[in-house]
Amino acid sequence: MRSAASVEVAPVRDAARRGSRRGGVPRRSRAGLLSALLGLALVLTACSGSSQPNPSTPPDNLPPADTAVQALASGLEKGKLDQVPLGAAAASAQTDLTTIMSGMDGLLPVVKPAAISYDGAASSATATLDQTYQLGSHSFSFQSTAALTHGDSGWRVTWSPTIVHPQLSESTRLRHTRELPERAPIIGRNKTPLMQQSLVFDLGVDKHIVKPAQALTSAASLAKLVKVDSAAFVKRVKDAGPDAFVIAITVRPADVPSAIEKIPGARALPGKATLAPSRGFAQALLGSMGSPTSAQVAGSHGDIEPGDTVGISGLEKRYDEQLRGTPGQTIAIVPRAGGSSASASPSGSSSPVASTPTPSDGSSTPGAGSATPGGSAVVYSTPAVAGKPLTITLDRNLQSKAEKALAGTKGVASMVVLDRSTGGVLAAANSAASAGNADATFGRYAPGSTFKIATSLALLRHGLTPTTRVDCPREVTVSGKVFHNYSDYPSSGYGRISLAQAVAYSCNTAFIKLSSRLAPGDLPEAAASLGVGIDYDAGFASFFGSVPPSNDPVVKAADVIGQGEVLASPMAMAGLSASVAAKKTVLPTLVVGTTMTPKGKPLSASEAADLQTLMKAVVSSGTGASLKGLVTGAKTGTAEYNSGKSVKTHAWMIAWNDRYALAVMVFDGSSGSGTAGPIIKTFLS
Repeated sequence: MRSAASVEVAPVRDAARRGSRRGGVPRRSRAGLLSALLGLALVLTACSGSSQPNPSTPPDNLPPADTAVQALASGLEKGKLDQVPLGAAAASAQTDLTTIMSGMDGLLPVVKPAAISYDGAASSATATLDQTYQLGSHSFSFQSTAALTHGDSGWRVTWSPTIVHPQLSESTRLRHTRELPERAPIIGRNKTPLMQQSLVFDLGVDKHIVKPAQALTSAASLAKLVKVDSAAFVKRVKDAGPDAFVIAITVRPADVPSAIEKIPGARALPGKATLAPSRGFAQALLGSMGSPTSAQVAGSHGDIEPGDTVGISGLEKRYDEQLRGTPGQTIAIVPRAGGSSASASPSGSSSPVASTPTPSDGSSTPGAGSATPGGSAVVYSTPAVAGKPLTITLDRNLQSKAEKALAGTKGVASMVVLDRSTGGVLAAANSAASAGNADATFGRYAPGSTFKIATSLALLRHGLTPTTRVDCPREVTVSGKVFHNYSDYPSSGYGRISLAQAVAYSCNTAFIKLSSRLAPGDLPEAAASLGVGIDYDAGFASFFGSVPPSNDPVVKAADVIGQGEVLASPMAMAGLSASVAAKKTVLPTLVVGTTMTPKGKPLSASEAADLQTLMKAVVSSGTGASLKGLVTGAKTGTAEYNSGKSVKTHAWMIAWNDRYALAVMVFDGSSGSGTAGPIIKTFLS
């Protein structure tokens, strides 16, 4: 054959060269040249022994297999083969796939057709599939192949377990397992753990060790003992399987009742849970744990599964991913039920698989491809990564002290204690009536006369000083709206008094008369200088207040005394107090490492000094005199709100000393000095 080719080529080349020397090839010579080249191509084709020069292109006698391959890819992604054109094994293919994927915890791959190679002579094709499992932040990628044949009904996929993974066989399946790391703690001031893994006991009824009738009787007895809904618990015990352990409640070791031993079938099983130092400790701030939602499970790609424990509120929820860490993930090929350990490899050999696909993100796969006890072959593995602790400024002792100070309050009440120089939240406590709401840091209330400190700053910027004389009448009318002072305002405080006295006695009418001097933006600007009215992302549930500008004379008159449209949280008002104490804008912070830059106009030295003078006057000769010796500066306040047909008041007090800046709000209180003040006194005493 090589001899024939050389005979054909040589004359053609010589003729081409001769034609070139003569300045061109005559038409008759060109025809001869083309004929010779065609003959050469036919000879070479005959030598190759094939009529399909490119296997990736369907030969003339076959249509493309793309549609069938795409249907297969889609079917593998859904775990359903009903739309896949299958060959002889169509009836058992879906059962086979279901068995293979039964241990994968619902995980399904993303499958993309990569290439198709055709064999025209055999009317067949081989499709290569790129498959990827997303496992949280990691991904496991590999290739598999599928055989197809073409007949009267078009392309058909020949089903094989190796389509799902190249190392599977008819006697093996895939299994996904997870190793959960221990949840990281939330650490408070002085490196004190505030939320950490602790010993708990699950109290419940073990149906495996008592008869069905006794299990129901025991369930009712246990429910009464631990004070849970008896009817609901009995029903859960009744509906559970014959060997189930049904939990009624999870408690701390000290809360396990000794009488549980007298209830047949009742047991206390040890376990671990993330807990605060005591029940209810800083719950609104730290948060709580619980079961994940279906959306959380679906969005985690395997990092979270039903039955896991995740943060469901507070800091535990916001920083759940950081605290939870990353579970270790393993995908292995294991024997099917009734299969032998030797069937972990496609060949039936018990030897480990020599090579295994690796994660596409480059993460390590310790043990990948190696045999494990029981004949399993690990094809993908990543180790568990422990969560990272969250460090916050909360002081365990001060938080407990603040909660005790509020314990005697029947209604909703909150207390916030800040480090006066840094703004670090040392305590954020709520009364029991707050029912777990983050009122201390996220509540929205009219701050009442405590806001007069911000109003005073706006007036200082208009030329007033603490000694400036102002009018304090018994009432003042603005656009038909009549404003009064509070009912027990001292009679000696009426008439011409200094601005310092107006603050000390908390004269509403003096500030309302002065409101006409302020432009709409003056009050918001002054509040911002004290950290109130501008939103910041502090890294936790926080409300820094709202102070909208207003051209309405009545609204502006109400705003200057902390009502109208002005809102603030106890945390925001504690920040205002800290700003005066520190002579600079202080923003409350909680999460260590979170930084915020104040957006308000900075306080001048003279403004800060004057504000301190005003707040000191409240303690020395005004409504905060009961805190003399405990605080340096303070401001009381009440804010009216409508409750049905009656008008009630929020009671406020803010204060600062050489260490702390504080704020207390009692939702239904008679006055700042009479209701809120004693709580601060209890805390500081």
